[in-house]
Amino acid sequence: MALRYRSIFWDLDGTLTDPREGIERSVRFALGRLGIAARDDAFGRMIGPPLARSLRELYGLHGDVLATALALYRERYSVVGWRENRPYPGIAPLLADLAAAGARMAVATLKPAAMARRILAQFSLDRYLETVYAPAPFDEDADKGAILADALSQSPWHGSGPAVMVGDHPGDVDAALRVGIDAVGVLYGYGNEATLRTSGATYLAAGPADLRTMLFR
Repeated sequence: MALRYRSIFWDLDGTLTDPREGIERSVRFALGRLGIAARDDAFGRMIGPPLARSLRELYGLHGDVLATALALYRERYSVVGWRENRPYPGIAPLLADLAAAGARMAVATLKPAAMARRILAQFSLDRYLETVYAPAPFDEDADKGAILADALSQSPWHGSGPAVMVGDHPGDVDAALRVGIDAVGVLYGYGNEATLRTSGATYLAAGPADLRTMLFR
């Protein structure tokens, strides 16, 4: 099968791997240390956007309290939370087949680059990916559109042919459309079908099998 896209940028959380256990436990740890009750309905909404933004919007944290919550979260997540993660079934074979067909692939994430690389290496997914594009350290309000724009200005992506962003969050779709590339919204992660449609996703994929039909032609 031929490739539909020569360059493929992947979101990490909710697209390549399911991070909910580690994120939820680490947020509960941070909030518990601060005496704040965790909201069971909030965790799915915290996967994708920057954590600082989620803590502000969902818990009203600001200033020193927000900074302390982020530090406590990192305290647990950096040791054990990142391991509480798993790749979605079918993702590794799909990446292998895309790489074998000549796709050039990278991760574009709002997670710190070092942590993203650690997670990818844990599942040997890094063998299929050329690099990770991520925010500067401690940039809690990073913009994925800016990350993608920076990536597309660099070799090997510049001028290498059609490109696509694959992610589970409307922010992934918005970022892709802002830099002029297609966007595939995946429905098996933590996004919402209605918002992914409204944000203008080029395609929607229920699972990795659908991704295969969209990324190959």
